[in-house]
Amino acid sequence: IQGDREYIYDIKDRCRTITSRTGGSITKREIQNLNADGFPEQSDSYSPTGELTARIKYKYDNDGRLIEQITYDNKGRATYKLLNVKYGSNGLPASWEDYTATATGEHKFLQRTFKRQYHPNGYLKKMLITEDGTTTAQMVQEVENNRTKKITFKNFYEDGNIWFQNTSIYNNKEELVEMLHYQDGKLEQRTEYESDSIGNIIKETEFEDEEPVAVKLIEIEYYK
Repeated sequence: IQGDREYIYDIKDRCRTITSRTGGSITKREIQNLNADGFPEQSDSYSPTGELTARIKYKYDNDGRLIEQITYDNKGRATYKLLNVKYGSNGLPASWEDYTATATGEHKFLQRTFKRQYHPNGYLKKMLITEDGTTTAQMVQEVENNRTKKITFKNFYEDGNIWFQNTSIYNNKEELVEMLHYQDGKLEQRTEYESDSIGNIIKETEFEDEEPVAVKLIEIEYYK
């Protein structure tokens, strides 16, 4: 159990069920069906009362690499389709396209294009998201001694100016210690994090104008 989520694994240590809770009440449950190679074949999301709310189906090539992903609504109608996944020489996805889909799963309109660059150690270095040829979002990850030091995510207005920016800062154990949220260039919120000896977050403190405004304590139960 981690915070407001409970993860259930099978005997091969593969996550099969994720249950989200708020105030002890279930808000969402996700169940994953795996193929013979252990990759997700289908992922179903359910409401607190057990109704199916969404379904995602995945397809892979002979090397086990994802080549297609279709999202369906609660009536089984396709809504989004991920296609044209291209992989780099490092075997990691370099680009893909996200389409709206017809009810039967045919791709319809191109929504977004994703492009990725990687550090030599395989860590993600940069990702660009474009719509109609215009960059709408960018993610940059800084790495030091093969460990993540900082991740910056930006969203842009149509004129290219930054709309909002989130910067995550990590310590030398690669644990999240601080997150900064900017809106139109102004620091709106800062959050500090504390982790336990295993590295899981157990405390979050939110600041506004350098004054603490909220503290969240997370209780984690470890199975022996």
